[in-house]
Amino acid sequence: MKKNYNSGITIIALVITVILLLILAGIGISMISGDNGILAKTSIAKENTESAQIKERLQSVYQGVLISHQTDYTKSILEDALKKEFGSDYSVDDSNSSNWILSAKGESISIQAGESTRIKYTISFHPNGGIGTISNQTIYSNEEIQLTPNSFTKAGYIFTGWNTKEDGSGNKYSDRQSFSSTENIDLYAQWRKQIIATFSKGQDVNKKMKQKSGNANSTYSTTNTNIILIKKSSAIPDGYDTDDNNVALSDSEPIYIWFNNGTIYYYSAADLLYLNKDSSYMFNNLTGVKEIDIKFRTDNVIKMLQMFYNCNSLETLDLSTFNTANVTDMASMFGNLRALKNLDLGSFDTKKVTTMSNMFNGSTGIRFLNISSFDTRSLTKMSRMFSSMNNLKELDISSFDTSNVTSMEKMFDNMSSLTTIYASDTFVTTKVTNASNYEKMFNNDTQLVGGNGTTYDASHIDKYYAVIDSPPSTPGYFSDISEKAN
Repeated sequence: MKKNYNSGITIIALVITVILLLILAGIGISMISGDNGILAKTSIAKENTESAQIKERLQSVYQGVLISHQTDYTKSILEDALKKEFGSDYSVDDSNSSNWILSAKGESISIQAGESTRIKYTISFHPNGGIGTISNQTIYSNEEIQLTPNSFTKAGYIFTGWNTKEDGSGNKYSDRQSFSSTENIDLYAQWRKQIIATFSKGQDVNKKMKQKSGNANSTYSTTNTNIILIKKSSAIPDGYDTDDNNVALSDSEPIYIWFNNGTIYYYSAADLLYLNKDSSYMFNNLTGVKEIDIKFRTDNVIKMLQMFYNCNSLETLDLSTFNTANVTDMASMFGNLRALKNLDLGSFDTKKVTTMSNMFNGSTGIRFLNISSFDTRSLTKMSRMFSSMNNLKELDISSFDTSNVTSMEKMFDNMSSLTTIYASDTFVTTKVTNASNYEKMFNNDTQLVGGNGTTYDASHIDKYYAVIDSPPSTPGYFSDISEKAN
């Protein structure tokens, strides 16, 4: 009896277990096999992965063709590359002139159209009387490019653009213009003669600037504190183009100046502005000026006497564009500059200069001076050249050839901070024979020490100590440039 009872219980438990398993199985089947089921999602993910891989392979094929052919590929080149990668089921759709479609295994990418629909044209550039070379430029149909920048030059002329006709009667194009074409094309450089303006003499320009700023009776020697800035203007206000404002030579394109709120403006319609052959005193005694906008050429200048003298508020001076190849007189050119700390004259050509007397005399502000490229073979006068530059600690005159110099009195006088003068054996005093022309050369240079330790001695301040220091036989105040540390 007991045995039958246990069997009944076992059968009932089994039935319940089967029912529970069926219920659970029903839920699992729904989750796995439904539209949103795991199997469906897995299938989609697989398809997406395969699609991405095919597109990646298509892109790789395209990049390979670009590397080997750049943009000069054809439809057949692409087809060969696709066949190599996919074997079959690939195509190149070249029906669009701008973009082609690469397809394989049901996927596709868009690429730039190749040679079968893009026709190559050549742009040829001609100097048309100028000189220089510009390589031909390639352009394709349905493409827009920027024209190669002009590099042709023609002496005395300004480049104005391109034209399809030599005489300028064809189509016009500007430099670097955006350009498209459906044919090979020749472009000819177009030129017009340069317009040149030349300033009046430096002292006359100086006088006019001071008068415009409110000093009616000024001359070049009159001090002026009203002018703070001198600046080139790109335009001229109405009513300022008068003879009274013109500071150009009478046979030149006009150069107009005017004063406004501390600034002297200058303007000309000319392409190039040249300083006068005699530009002496041009900025002399402009004691309030802090900056000068150098937008003029100095190719023709012969005299620069006292050009910036007593501009003692001048804080910056960029003379890197100065052409001094024809200058003979630089006496007192930079005298009495008190605010200017750095003066770089490394670009100066001084081969024709005969006098530099007082060139930097009294310029107490200067702490750095670059004159290392000075060619002084024509120089005869150097008296007081560096006198009273009492904030300069080091001076390099190693390029100086003084074989023709006759006067050096007080050349380094009162340079109370100067410790080192670098020189070479081309600094000689053979023509400085008159005692009055070499007296007090090193007067009051109390910190000066020669390259081998010779210290300043107030009883030895003339030309005989203007040598490279080689004690005990030849003591001097110069240091050999060859021993200067880089």
